[in-house]
Amino acid sequence: MTKNIILLVLSIFSIYSHATSVVFSDDLSFDNCKAPSKVPVVVCENGGKRAIVQINSRGHLLGLVTEGGTSKTFAVKQIVENGVPTYYNSLSDKINEERATSEFTTPITKLQEIAERKKSIEQAIEIAKKEDSNILEDLEDFDSDLDDSLNKLKSVVAQASNLLWVNTKKDGNIHCEMSTKCPIKKCGDNHFFIFDPSRNIFMPINYTRDSRGNAKFTKSDSQITIARTMNGAVLELNDDYKTSRLTAARKAPQNLQSNPTAYFSFQDARFSDYLKTIIPHCSENIKDDIISLGVQTNNERANLDFVHLVEVVNGTINSQYINKKFLPKNSCRDGDSYYTAESYKESQEFVPRSSGVISWKKAGELFDKAKKMKELTWRYTADGCYARAELMVNMMEEEGVIADKAWTSGYLKSKSSPHPWSYHVAPVVYVNNGRGHVQKMIIDPAVANGPVEPDEWLRLMGVNEKNLDQVGFPPSLDAVSVGRNTFTISDRSTFHPQDKTRLTKEQRVTAARALLADLGNRLQ
Repeated sequence: MTKNIILLVLSIFSIYSHATSVVFSDDLSFDNCKAPSKVPVVVCENGGKRAIVQINSRGHLLGLVTEGGTSKTFAVKQIVENGVPTYYNSLSDKINEERATSEFTTPITKLQEIAERKKSIEQAIEIAKKEDSNILEDLEDFDSDLDDSLNKLKSVVAQASNLLWVNTKKDGNIHCEMSTKCPIKKCGDNHFFIFDPSRNIFMPINYTRDSRGNAKFTKSDSQITIARTMNGAVLELNDDYKTSRLTAARKAPQNLQSNPTAYFSFQDARFSDYLKTIIPHCSENIKDDIISLGVQTNNERANLDFVHLVEVVNGTINSQYINKKFLPKNSCRDGDSYYTAESYKESQEFVPRSSGVISWKKAGELFDKAKKMKELTWRYTADGCYARAELMVNMMEEEGVIADKAWTSGYLKSKSSPHPWSYHVAPVVYVNNGRGHVQKMIIDPAVANGPVEPDEWLRLMGVNEKNLDQVGFPPSLDAVSVGRNTFTISDRSTFHPQDKTRLTKEQRVTAARALLADLGNRLQ
């Protein structure tokens, strides 16, 4: 929700340009494109082939290309050269970019993609009815294609309930045992496939056996690459998964590298509860194997050494917690963070730059003024901390005080909010304590009753010092998933830990006000 506002307010995608092209592949491109001014789509034709690119409600570029009676959806990346935008299939060689990739493409992911596209197209259709009826037919055809894709996918899943086989990298084609009420299908002696459409669970489990015949995860487990029926694939392995630095693979133990999804599922309490409901319907052999594998994941998890890594991905500084064994070569450590050479240089852009020291009285005055800022919607503390922080440091600058920003991430819980959250940010100023020292003081009416030192600020959000890492910017938003908390201070020009571009002061203020106005409307 927060990123929606930013994307819409800043108009990141210049979709209404008069000169527009769409490139789906080396063999299929479109130069005959229309970009209506009031409908967020680009419609293209090339002979009997068509392409549509649109911005959905979350600001993402999506596309569909129709060729020879078949339709393919694709993610889109915009490149602007000499002021002219071209929309590329994000898999194009033209796009040298890593993407966060799931380990498998499954009915879940496909259905989510279709639902997202369908909702966006239906919204565009309603706009086109009022603003541009010339493209209405193209949009309705797009909507119809999505319906066809949805029905075909449901047919594939339905058939897989009776017939299913898998293909592995080492063992070739293996038929799965289907004549059972157990959703855990046994596919040969080294693979399970949890096939449970009613719960939207489609997950392979690859394993070997130790000398005693017990199921065991190893580094060399043969992976299921595809699960299919006569009508099509139910599951496909994404080749990009292991090579992308934005996936969860580096968070898994070495022995689970052929089973990252299974590993994280076994660590999820909800999945454990699910297994308890289905195991009674399975054979004793399956039950024993699943229990053995579950115990191993717990043991492997207990021995993991997670470290905070800052690196540059897609030209943007990024951070995450990973298994220490997967640290890039030549990483250096500073504080509790590891850096690649490129990221350490980039991180210098975020160092604190506050100038000047203020008095206790001035710090109190800034706190009182911030608390009285009605546009900060203090009654809605579940979201918007980074927008509030931006407007507070802007107010402080007008008062002649250049503040920095203090960040923390992990499991956070405050008396002011009934629900836990995963990261927080607030302004930090530097105060003369009257004894010859300067103290960092955080101004945060969301959790405190006055200016507080960082330790107290963290304590008010339930942060345990034993699990606290002093890291570099950006703080890792996955700290909560590995049982850690982070703390760092950056300059005031940072806005959000997941921002992909450095925004100007005007852009940050505009986006912050738009978000808080939206939150304020929720209270009415």
